[in-house]
Amino acid sequence: MRVQPRHRSAAFRLQNARTRIESHLQRYPDSAYWLHMEARVDLLQDRLDPAIAILDEQLRTSPTETGLLVDDAFALFQRGMISGSDQDRAQALDLLRHADELAPADPVVLFNEAIVMEERGQSMNAIETWNRFLRFEHDPGWRNEGRMRLQNLEARLQNNSGR
Repeated sequence: MRVQPRHRSAAFRLQNARTRIESHLQRYPDSAYWLHMEARVDLLQDRLDPAIAILDEQLRTSPTETGLLVDDAFALFQRGMISGSDQDRAQALDLLRHADELAPADPVVLFNEAIVMEERGQSMNAIETWNRFLRFEHDPGWRNEGRMRLQNLEARLQNNSGR
C-alpha cells in the first residue's frame, strides 16, 4: 500500500520559493524585499557567491538593515570557512559588529557574532557576547544552545590555562 507523503521535500519547497520570488522580481526588479528573499534562498541552496553579490548591493543602499548585515555575514563566514579565506571571515565579523551597534539586544546578531568571534580566536569577546545573548534570548531551545556553547568555551579556556 502506498501512502501519500505528508509534506514536500525541502528542495521542492525551495524551488517553489525561488519560482515565486523570480516571478515577483520580474514585476518589481528593484524590490529590496524580493531581492533579499532571493539571497536567502541562495543561502539555503549553498549558492554563496550570488547571495553575497545581492546582499552587498543591498547594503550599499541600506547599510543599517540588520537583516541584510546578518545574512551577508553568514554568507561570507560560510564561504570563508569553505575556502579558508581569512578576509571573508574577518569581513563577516565586521558586519556583525556593525549589526550589534545597531541592534545590541538582537539575539540573532549576538548568537552569530559570538560564533564568529570564537572562530576568530577572540574568546573573551565571545564569552561577553554569549552572556549578552543569554540576557536577551527568550526561546528555551536557543538559550540552551547558547548556554552549552558558552560552557564549552569556558571549559576550553580553563583547560588551556591549567596546562
